[in-house]
Amino acid sequence: MLSRQIAQKLRGYETPFYLYDTALLRQTLESVVYESKKYGYKVHYAIKANYDDHLLAIIREYGLGIDCASGNELRKAVEAGFDPKGIVYAGVGKRDKELRYAIGQEIMAINCESIEELELVDRLAGEAGKKTDVALRRALKAKTDNATVIIVAQRISTVLHANQILVLDEGRIVGKGTHAQLMESCPAYQEIARSQLSQKELNLQKEGE
Repeated sequence: MLSRQIAQKLRGYETPFYLYDTALLRQTLESVVYESKKYGYKVHYAIKANYDDHLLAIIREYGLGIDCASGNELRKAVEAGFDPKGIVYAGVGKRDKELRYAIGQEIMAINCESIEELELVDRLAGEAGKKTDVALRRALKAKTDNATVIIVAQRISTVLHANQILVLDEGRIVGKGTHAQLMESCPAYQEIARSQLSQKELNLQKEGE
């Protein structure tokens, strides 16, 4: 409910116009951050909902990541000052130049919609000399369930449920096994995991026992 003072001021504006309650936005963001931290979740704001610069600046203050559905949204998020490590890029019909930009910015992950797109991302990342994390859509995952899929990842969350994980240190394999097995036997993996994963994810091996 708007106060009478604000409502009176609005009478001087022609319609339509947008009115943003930044106090309510901050209150909502505080609640989101507080609740998500309980479970170690990373919340991503869908930038297509509203990309007003002032609102994005407030959202950035609270440490949210960004979910992008187009190349322009991805560029907007980067230019608005969001950490690329907290940006995910989804959406169909991604163009090569948009994927190259995402790879060059070293964003958190590219959501691949098909095996062909997965192969394209792998090729473009190779050309750029980069390692890029990807996420697989459920439909694509179903197609690859009975196939051997090799994923090169910097973040453990990308390969958390893999049947076998190889841990490389300066070009040498220093660990091999599932997440649970490596959390028991591989110091290098343990160190990376503790710096990246939530307590719930760290305890996956205990839940599976």
